[in-house]
Amino acid sequence: MSLKKWRSIQKNNLSEMAETYLRIFREVNSALVNLHLNNVTHYDIKCDNILIDPDSTSPENGKLGPKFRIAIADLGTCKIFVDEEEEADVISRGTMCIKSPEMVNLDIANNDEGAHFDRRRKVGTTRASDIWSMGCLLYELLTNKFLFNDSDWLKFYSRLTN
Repeated sequence: MSLKKWRSIQKNNLSEMAETYLRIFREVNSALVNLHLNNVTHYDIKCDNILIDPDSTSPENGKLGPKFRIAIADLGTCKIFVDEEEEADVISRGTMCIKSPEMVNLDIANNDEGAHFDRRRKVGTTRASDIWSMGCLLYELLTNKFLFNDSDWLKFYSRLTN
């Protein structure tokens, strides 16, 4: 089951679940470190893309067993690279509301019709974008909402980059 689905069915309040959320966050962090050590940047870390095996006979109560497991899924937006020189990515990837400011700036930089286009300016993202997404994941896990979600793109961009 996805972490997002598990999060939506568990009925306990934040103070009762804080320790569990932190355990989940640590497990996701460990899996992400493993990806990074193997030269993979995910670019789309969010509850929808985390799978959870609750190690429990009744996960609908929101309780996880002592040996629950997680897996990072949806590697469709990831980048695999050979070395750090090849790591920088200039393609905009991932879900808008969890993109790092550098990734959102790629959307603007790659638009060579805009008034602010400058082909001399170096742009790109690295594994650091996943670290940004981990912060967004923690917020999503705790509140069941996206941190920077806004239907108005300009407001979203302003909040994100300021």
